[in-house]
Amino acid sequence: MFSRYIEAHGRGGDCLLAISTSGSSRNVLAAASAAKALGMTVVALTGRAGAPLGDAADIVICTLAGRYADRVQSCTSRSSIS
Repeated sequence: MFSRYIEAHGRGGDCLLAISTSGSSRNVLAAASAAKALGMTVVALTGRAGAPLGDAADIVICTLAGRYADRVQSCTSRSSIS
């Protein structure tokens, strides 16, 4: 789903901010893979260290609230850039 948008609109040098509480959302992982294939930088914001999304990213930001989904979601939503 997200990967198709990246494939259509992403360009080398662009940056993808990939947000996943678990770090293992298939749609987000596919988008990160598509972004990497296009030469984009991938920044991952997740709540679990060592998650697959971290492996797919150039930069990983992992919240300290990893076991608590509601806290991770609160941290990631406050980190979004408008």
